[in-house]
Amino acid sequence: MLHRWLHPVRGAVVRPDVAAEVVTPAYDALDEAARAARREHSPWTFLHALPTTARAGGVGDDELDRCAEAVTRLHAGAFADRDTPFVAVYRLQEHGRVQTGLVADLDTEALGDVVRGHELTLREREDDLLAYLDRVGVQSSPVCLAAPDAPGLARALAAATADEPEVTIADPGFVQQLWVVDDPDQVRALLGATAGVDRAVITDGHHRAAAAARHPSGRVLVALFPASELQVSGFHRVVGPPLPAPPEALADHLRAHGLDVDGAAPDAEPAPGAAVLRSATGTWRVGLDPAGDGPDVRRLHDQVLGPVLGVDDPRHDPQLQHVPTSLAPAALAEVVGGDGVAATAVSPTVEDLLEAARDGRTLPPKSTYVRPKARSGLLLVPRGRRA
Repeated sequence: MLHRWLHPVRGAVVRPDVAAEVVTPAYDALDEAARAARREHSPWTFLHALPTTARAGGVGDDELDRCAEAVTRLHAGAFADRDTPFVAVYRLQEHGRVQTGLVADLDTEALGDVVRGHELTLREREDDLLAYLDRVGVQSSPVCLAAPDAPGLARALAAATADEPEVTIADPGFVQQLWVVDDPDQVRALLGATAGVDRAVITDGHHRAAAAARHPSGRVLVALFPASELQVSGFHRVVGPPLPAPPEALADHLRAHGLDVDGAAPDAEPAPGAAVLRSATGTWRVGLDPAGDGPDVRRLHDQVLGPVLGVDDPRHDPQLQHVPTSLAPAALAEVVGGDGVAATAVSPTVEDLLEAARDGRTLPPKSTYVRPKARSGLLLVPRGRRA
């Protein structure tokens, strides 16, 4: 049972009067130029405490020192320490869709059994995040979990949110609210309400979880959400250049490999059993063999990206980019350019993720984009640095 592995948090909470400036947008929604602009114009944004794009060979000591200095400054000026352990209830509302979850500490011993991932991780990315924990010594970005709906947990979350939230950040189309619960009886009630949850799946933060599992603190900050409240979209797989065939000959190249290919409208969307490929010269609907393993995003990799387009290792291939399907068509066309192709399949559902985690199966990288995205900078949770 999940509740055996959950614990109250010891740390600091962002001050309500500066929360809107401190808490970051979704990190992957900003490119490095946009992140740099926010750092320049806001002394309080938590982006100061996060590394910039990692250079070859990992995040450098000078970068980690800069992050540590920023954490010290932000902690003193933008956060309030809590004298007693607490849990938090975190609500995100995006364009009318609401998800409410429980924020707590999780024993890393639960990772891999009670809490499972659905993606493999990159060791070098784990190393960067482990170096951050070692040198900077804090967690602020929760690893997001989904679990089958549990009536007891839903009732406990509803009771905890009956009063006004401690922190509210309202942006156009997106609202965040945080209730901090430090009464011992209420903390026990909220954590105990997860007794009906047998297992959970990581929806965001696979690398953060893997890095925490290697850290001696033995804890990782998590946000647990009911699966029914999550909105799942996906990613375009943008391949090339070079491609094994020029864009104008791509359809014939696909057919030569035995795939069922038909022309499609430029705004075509994937359907169950049929992916959509787009290039500068056309759009095609490509049939996927239903005998393949797993959801369509797995079939797309196994039947098209690997054997036909030459993407043998989707975790390391420099020709492969992952672009959220929420990106505007014009922006996607710019990423694809004149020599690439974007491949899109129907995204897995949260139930697919829970099933994959239960069965110990993995999906290709960036199989899902779960929204709304939890943000960094609401909490500051110290983790002991290594000696």
